[in-house]
Amino acid sequence: MTDMQKLMQMGKQLQARMAEFQDGLSAREISASSGGGMVTATVDGKGVVTSVVIEPTVVDPRDVEMLEDLVLAAITEAQ
Repeated sequence: MTDMQKLMQMGKQLQARMAEFQDGLSAREISASSGGGMVTATVDGKGVVTSVVIEPTVVDPRDVEMLEDLVLAAITEAQ
């Protein structure tokens, strides 16, 4: 087997291992909270937000900006 053939074979093996790694990573979920656990965001291994849970007690129609900040903080921390 020539050096070029060995190099090509190593490249294919590396691609297969990377694909396995990416599949495993995308199956993971990471959660983070803000506001003392009042807002929790969950992302998958690719960083896609899969859920946001907001405790009803944090919802104040007079202070939507605070809720927006908590949601953003939870998502940022989860990613």
